[in-house]
Formats: sequence, structure tokens, C-alpha cells
Amino acid sequence: MLKIRAEEVERRWHRIRYSSDGAAALNALLAAGCNLSSVSPTQRNSITGLIAVIPSLPRRKAGSAAQPRFKAVPAIVRQLRQLADAQENGDLLVEAMDRKGSGGTIYLTGAAEIAPKRLREVAAVLEDLLVMKRWVVTRINPQQAAIATLRWHIRHRTREHTANLADIEGPSGIVWAASGRPARTHGFDLDETLRKLLRAAWRAAERTDGPPSGEAIRKAEVRERAARVTGRSKLRRDDARRKI
Repeated sequence: MLKIRAEEVERRWHRIRYSSDGAAALNALLAAGCNLSSVSPTQRNSITGLIAVIPSLPRRKAGSAAQPRFKAVPAIVRQLRQLADAQENGDLLVEAMDRKGSGGTIYLTGAAEIAPKRLREVAAVLEDLLVMKRWVVTRINPQQAAIATLRWHIRHRTREHTANLADIEGPSGIVWAASGRPARTHGFDLDETLRKLLRAAWRAAERTDGPPSGEAIRKAEVRERAARVTGRSKLRRDDARRKI
């Protein structure tokens, strides 16, 4: 988990604000109705703090992996239920030895530690989590996710100052008005403003590598969405196989 001291975040944001690219981007945002200069970078979930730390976030390829089936669990669930049933059969004596401790402890039928209710509850939880559910773990790209959050924040705030907008986008990210024509943005260029902010952030963090290009950001966004869709599709395919 990324940890950067508050003083460092403030230092970076100060450098961003007063750099040529940063000042130009913030002025363009202010004219479009998004005032970031008044937001403290050390506030919780602060968008300016996010801008300051983006260069330090890991940049890794997104992907998803289906988790292997827990093939032994159905047998364990059956055994737990059989032990619960056996304790309720008056002709059977069930004993369990707890290996914790030096000498171990032996529990007899009726002991709370091996009570039928407890065994059935454990069996139900295992069955619900590991038999009835299919698991997929999706790995995100932290840096790309942060850039996407920043892009969404800017787009959301500047949309309020764009006339007759519908909540849809056309080809190439063009925002379209309800009239069916591209909405007027009063000269505001989201991609160019984002590039300036990122350049300023990379310089403030004193990184030798530059920020990702606009094309690299778009490709990363596509891969990020594809990874999430792939993970969900793996769950659906597995569910379809189980129904056949």
C-alpha cells in the first residue's frame, strides 16, 4: 500500500499549482467550472492529493484469474453433517480430540465445541462460500485507475457548465447534447488539460520517466475494462456449464 507523508503531498501540490503546465490546467478548469485550487491535498479522498500521488502509484498490467475449485470441500461438508447426525443418534458415541495444548482435550457427544448445531453452521458456511460460489480475482492498474478517477471527476464537474447535456458519449469520447449535436465545451479540452496536469505532477514528483501518453492512457483504459469484463464472463461461463 502506497504511503506518502502529508508534507510531501503538500509539497508536490504546491509545485504543481505554480508550474507552467499546472497553472494553465488549473486556470482552464476554473474557467470550465471546476475549481481545484481551493481543495486541500491532505483532505480525505482529496482529488488534488490524488493528482499529487499519481506518479508514485504502481503501473502494472490489468488482468483476471479464475480461482481453482475447492474440490475437497463437498466431502468435508458431507462429513460435518454426518458427524452432526451421528451425535443425534442415541446408539452412537461421537468423540473428538482437540490437539491444541500440551495434552489435548477430548470432547464427548453433547459438548458445545462439537455440538450438531455448530457443525451444521460450519458446513453451511463452507458450502455457501466454497461450493456454491465461483471466485475470480481481477488485478487492476492502480495508476490507471487513479487517472480514470481524475478524468471522471473533471468531466463530471465541467459537465455542469455545458448546456443541454445528456449522460451519454459519442465516438472518440465526444460529449453529445440532447439535440444530437456535439455539446459546446466553451473551448475546454479535457485531454489537453489532463496531459498538462499529469506532466506537472510527474515533474513535482521528480520522476525521470514521463507520464503516460494520451494513447497509452486510452489503451490502458481498454485493458482495464476488458479485464473486468473477462472476470465477469468467467463467472458466467462457469455458471452456464453447471446448468448443462
